[in-house]
Amino acid sequence: MNNFFYTQIKKFYAALIIFILCSVLCSCNHSDTVHAIRKDIYETVYASGKIIAANEHSIFALSNGTVIKKFITEEDTVKQGQQLFQIQNTSTTAGLKIASDKVKIIQQFASHTTGNDKYFITSDCNGMVYKIMKEQGEAVHLDEPIILIGDADKRIIKLSIDQEDIDKIKTGEKVLVKTDISGDTIYTASVTKIYSLMDEASQSFRVDAVFTENFPYQFIHNSVEANIIVNKKMNALVIPRNALVGNDSLWIKQNGKSEKIKVETGVISPDYLEILKGIDETTQVIIPKIN
Repeated sequence: MNNFFYTQIKKFYAALIIFILCSVLCSCNHSDTVHAIRKDIYETVYASGKIIAANEHSIFALSNGTVIKKFITEEDTVKQGQQLFQIQNTSTTAGLKIASDKVKIIQQFASHTTGNDKYFITSDCNGMVYKIMKEQGEAVHLDEPIILIGDADKRIIKLSIDQEDIDKIKTGEKVLVKTDISGDTIYTASVTKIYSLMDEASQSFRVDAVFTENFPYQFIHNSVEANIIVNKKMNALVIPRNALVGNDSLWIKQNGKSEKIKVETGVISPDYLEILKGIDETTQVIIPKIN
């Protein structure tokens, strides 16, 4: 008698386990259904980069030498032609022929004292001194950057765009910008310049944008994340993006059965997909479960 009851209990638990497994499997295979809705949709291209000063550039030493005097400090505003450094020239190549472009540079940015052993490095623009690379008494070398200068107030958003997306970008397109220093606040900007040379190391292109609203921070070289709006559609018929199967198909429920159909798509956002042809608001669209 005990063996009989023991056997029946084992059968009961085995059946219960099978029932539970079947329930779990059925639950895993269950897919949600949605209906298409009308809403505004925006297609964006992601970009990352940093904020730089407009006209940001380095000024270079014109020969090997030593800094005799430094007339400025970091964060100083300077005028075009203002003296920045005095350099003691120690170059041993003074008697060699100097290229014509080098002569022009010297004429623009350096005023010599008596003799050829000393000269001044002067500013080539009105701006702010952001970084000084050399201090008084330090050695400098020909064509070595010694100061970073740029506009005091104007900022440029320097962005990097993947080569697969660069053909979508056009000047004037709206940019939504988020920076590390501003937290979750989003600022608007506009694309102003697209560079044609690809950076081979990163396989990306440079795109510049400028703020179209007040950006209250004067910092530069702070990192940014941006979304460039490359396409938009008002009152579009959309479904969740994860409903799309492949590039042009959906699973729908029709007459109690699941059916795979072809659709024509339009604007694609990170979350939604515009449907141009194939379904309407009454269609039951299946959201496939991810295995």
